[in-house]
Amino acid sequence: MSMQSLQDFRQQVNGNAILEAAVKGCLTAPGGALDMNALAALGKDKGFDFSADDVRTAMSSQDDDLSDLELELVSAGATTSINSGGAQQL
Repeated sequence: MSMQSLQDFRQQVNGNAILEAAVKGCLTAPGGALDMNALAALGKDKGFDFSADDVRTAMSSQDDDLSDLELELVSAGATTSINSGGAQQL
């Protein structure tokens, strides 16, 4: 259920400038690492039930079909390596 909730959240974010900006706020400077705990908290605040572990799992198994937001984050210089401390770079 939580992975489905994460997918629903991703669909909600795509094309929603306010949510996209909020997701970008979950990127920690300077390397563009994604704070997965912050992203999960944002999702919960918007009514979605997924965890940082769900985000980590989804990102490690994502296919070549990136959303517009994911493409934008990647084009900003983020990578897909995992960092310690619950953050992952896109």
